[in-house]
Amino acid sequence: MVFLGFPIWWGKAPRIIFTLLEAQGFVGKKIVPFCTSGSSSIEGSLGELRAAAPNAIWGNGKRFDVNASAEEIAALL
Repeated sequence: MVFLGFPIWWGKAPRIIFTLLEAQGFVGKKIVPFCTSGSSSIEGSLGELRAAAPNAIWGNGKRFDVNASAEEIAALL
């Protein structure tokens, strides 16, 4: 299982995240994406992330804001 964390920049995941996904492929691996953002949702990035590693098994994405509690973050596990 791979926990893939990144900031949302202007509504999207940073390009380096796509480079990682494309280079590694993660075939048959479960990827659980999560991001940090003050206002943008993760939904705008999920389709592009999945396209960059189409043979991975994708979990639901989660956005955390600056006030995320330890309990919220632990629930991702």
